[in-house]
Amino acid sequence: MKLRNDVRLEQNLSDIKSRFFTNISHELRTPLTLILGGIEEISRKIPEGGDAEYSVNIVQRNAKRMMTLVNQLLDIRTIVNGKMRLKVSYFDVVKMVQGVYDDFRDMSVERQMELRMIKSVDSLMIWGDSLRIEALVYNLLSNAFKYTSDGGKIEVGILYREGESDFRIMVKDNGIGVPEDKRESIFEPFTKGDDAFKGMASSG
Repeated sequence: MKLRNDVRLEQNLSDIKSRFFTNISHELRTPLTLILGGIEEISRKIPEGGDAEYSVNIVQRNAKRMMTLVNQLLDIRTIVNGKMRLKVSYFDVVKMVQGVYDDFRDMSVERQMELRMIKSVDSLMIWGDSLRIEALVYNLLSNAFKYTSDGGKIEVGILYREGESDFRIMVKDNGIGVPEDKRESIFEPFTKGDDAFKGMASSG
């Protein structure tokens, strides 16, 4: 009986957390959508090549980054309920990874970090869920910046050899890293390390 009650309580708490994240995410999406719309309107009216264009691009990239994070929060409930559905399309994964890389370039400048992108091909069309893959790359790069000190180095790469059936997306940094005995844990949902293991965090 106690075990059943504990399981029921844990499920209720999980449902409450899930609803909380969903409600907050919906509340954030509306102002973010309006902000992005306003930024796009401004960007069409300002002259190219000036300081104003640079500033608007920074705001636009960071607003898009926030929207990506909000969309990840909205995914939590569907993941918990086992109702996540892939939205498969045919897209250029190199272009997608390049876009995520570009979103982090300003942060690397501010923190005096060396951010490099390595790609073995200029274009690679694949079938997949572009939003899920984009969220994955965002998460990997976010963690790399989080656990790498100012002045450090981060590389993001997409590697493919002609004729092969698969490709590889790589994010590498010179941060504190993941201890060997903890590496299997990075595949566990919502895993986060303690102070001695800050290099490992996964979004699930």
